[in-house]
Amino acid sequence: MNIECPKCNQTNAIEFSEHISCNHCSTNFKGFNFVKKKMTAIIATGTIGLGVIGGYEINDSLDFWNEHRYPLEVEYALVDKCVNNRTELFTIDKYKEVRNQCLCAIEFTTKKISYNQYKNDVDAFRSSIQYAIQHCKK
Repeated sequence: MNIECPKCNQTNAIEFSEHISCNHCSTNFKGFNFVKKKMTAIIATGTIGLGVIGGYEINDSLDFWNEHRYPLEVEYALVDKCVNNRTELFTIDKYKEVRNQCLCAIEFTTKKISYNQYKNDVDAFRSSIQYAIQHCKK
């Protein structure tokens, strides 16, 4: 290992031992901790930089997957309205079937119509979801 003497700044090639001293000025290195500060700073800077870039990219990819999501309360209200729009009573199995059809239709429609479009043109959303319900019954 090569270390630099803190007293005279001379580079020394040493082996690991209890009795290590500078070849130039004979200063004993016992009790000193040596760290390559330049490499540590470079590695730390690089790691932080990669963390920032990686975090930014991960955040962007999560936004990509969530960009078609409606607010949770709107999604819940749509499912609730779709499932409870029927007037007849149904069994648990029929309820699950209707719920799955509604979820399928809402997923299909929300991929086609953004939340902003939904807010501005409810009729387009309504006709799209009616088509999707028929599509999801198959």
